[in-house]
Amino acid sequence: MHEGVAILLFVIVSLLLGAAARNLLRNSAFPYTVALLLLGMGLGVIGSSHAMELRMPGLVESVHAISAIDPHMILFLFLPALLFESAFAMDSHTVRRSFGQVLLLAVPGLMLGTVLLAGFGYYALPWSWSWPIALMFGAVMSATDPVAVVAILRELGASKKLATIIEGESLFNDGTAIVAFTVFYAMAISGEAADAASIAGDFVRVALGGFAIGVGIALFVLGWIGRVFNDAMVEITLTIAASYLTFYIAEEMFHVSGVLAIVALGLMFAAYGRTRISSEVVEFLHHFWEMLAYLANSLIFILVGVVVAMRVDPVYVADWWTLALLFVAIHIVRALVNSILSPFLSKWGYGLDWREGVVLTWGGLRGAVGLSLALVVAQDERISGEAGAQLLFLTAGIVVLTLLVNGTTIRALLGWLGMTQVSAERHLLLQGAASSLQAALDQELNVLKDDRFLRGADWQDVRSALPDIPLAAAADMDGGSDRQQELAEG
Repeated sequence: MHEGVAILLFVIVSLLLGAAARNLLRNSAFPYTVALLLLGMGLGVIGSSHAMELRMPGLVESVHAISAIDPHMILFLFLPALLFESAFAMDSHTVRRSFGQVLLLAVPGLMLGTVLLAGFGYYALPWSWSWPIALMFGAVMSATDPVAVVAILRELGASKKLATIIEGESLFNDGTAIVAFTVFYAMAISGEAADAASIAGDFVRVALGGFAIGVGIALFVLGWIGRVFNDAMVEITLTIAASYLTFYIAEEMFHVSGVLAIVALGLMFAAYGRTRISSEVVEFLHHFWEMLAYLANSLIFILVGVVVAMRVDPVYVADWWTLALLFVAIHIVRALVNSILSPFLSKWGYGLDWREGVVLTWGGLRGAVGLSLALVVAQDERISGEAGAQLLFLTAGIVVLTLLVNGTTIRALLGWLGMTQVSAERHLLLQGAASSLQAALDQELNVLKDDRFLRGADWQDVRSALPDIPLAAAADMDGGSDRQQELAEG
């Protein structure tokens, strides 16, 4: 089978598995992304089986083809769609209010976490790593991917500002982590240590350069879209081209952060796009990007599972203990960083209380970005093969553990902390909305009953067939919520 056809077969099978998983888990508390990861690992096991190679040669060949994918391709193919959709869908008012908290977590918070994890890798791990390798490891471990957590927060109706902070931190810290990784990666390849001033200068240049490119392209594309009237095809095509072209221009032409460029592009569209995009197209555009992000997420989590199953060798028993120790260490480091920053996090923006801090710490899942960076290291012959294999094993292990452990327990944690309860203010808002809907329904039924053609209908059966509009239960109310925050969010 031709390699291109094999990859196409993998995409088709992955989408079918994703649709089946989403349908089966519709009424389940099990996170969809975790199911995709497990399905991907199952495909990887099939691809590694000689027996399956005889029974399903086409599928096995497609799994082998996709497992050898260039990690740079993962970044260029999936990140623009995922990052743009996430940034574009964010509420611009909430983002502006929480921006200080997000930036604090994503820049100084991530750098502090990177240094602490690098120290752990250099001193605590039983391997002889150089400082550039250890710092690179710290940067890879610091990139978060809270897709499952944010989905659960939204599903349970938890605080919008908490979901915004977690998602915003992920958007910006992916960019910060990749910038830091790039600097330390260059040091590891060259074998030359750079001074702190040089590292800081490169970091600022790459980060601000990426952000500036994103803003510039956003202004150009929004100006173009503003001259288009009610043409969904043109306007949506421009957003697709802008997202991928922005990432390419930033990474390949100017060698600055493509992630931060995409984030800037998406936030500009979220803040100013509604005044430029045709009113008839806005809703369709959001639905299109939601669908594109769903497809990208389905493919990338299954792809991560395949790569973990086929390319990560279960080495020595001692390495599994090292992985367990690292799993504990990343949570201790994240909790320590959040505690150090808590005096600012609790006062800036909407504030952050201790319960939200716990969710912020436990919700720091790792995902495809970290694994892609680890694959870059593992495939580079200029870096010690042993160090690359070790870093890939630890990164893949942490991705799997955080998705399986944190991703499946975050719902229970929210319930234990009492964060799924409906506040008194929100209860009143929901009750008022439900009452208005019920009154409108009753009024419409009365109008229909007076219709001379419909008077003979069995209205008792009609009423019983209509859904009841439930009111929020008073027992679920949390009387201790802060009214000012609730009204500000909502």
